[in-house]
Amino acid sequence: MKRFILYSSLLAIVGSAIVTTPAQAIPAIFRRTTVPLNLPVGNGVPRVIHAVIVPAGPRVINYSVTTTNFAAGEFVRCGLRANGNFLEQHSTVVGGGPSAANVATISGVWFTNFNAPYTLTLVCSHDGASASVPFLEPYAELAVF
Repeated sequence: MKRFILYSSLLAIVGSAIVTTPAQAIPAIFRRTTVPLNLPVGNGVPRVIHAVIVPAGPRVINYSVTTTNFAAGEFVRCGLRANGNFLEQHSTVVGGGPSAANVATISGVWFTNFNAPYTLTLVCSHDGASASVPFLEPYAELAVF
């Protein structure tokens, strides 16, 4: 009797493993710039760095942008928008003299779970209107998993 129970249990385990269908693969999206990008002149005017259509479902989003400014300090802000609405935003001050950083990297990670496809954009802007506008180094990246 014990052999029968053991055999039945093993058959059930192996059988369920065989009939179980694998989870559907989630398509990954990756974008990277290859040239420097100037931020718009003007206070808070956003520049779209990347725009992608993301399928419905759970997604982890990661981005990284390096900004440079050799003039007076400026706040630079980068963030994610879904269909035009901000999901999140990070900021840094870049430039401002010999004791300040002229280069800084802004990065973020976000989780979404939309029930319909949506347009995801990575946008950056700066706060001031100084003589020298901050720019973005090549290789600003956006990854969606």
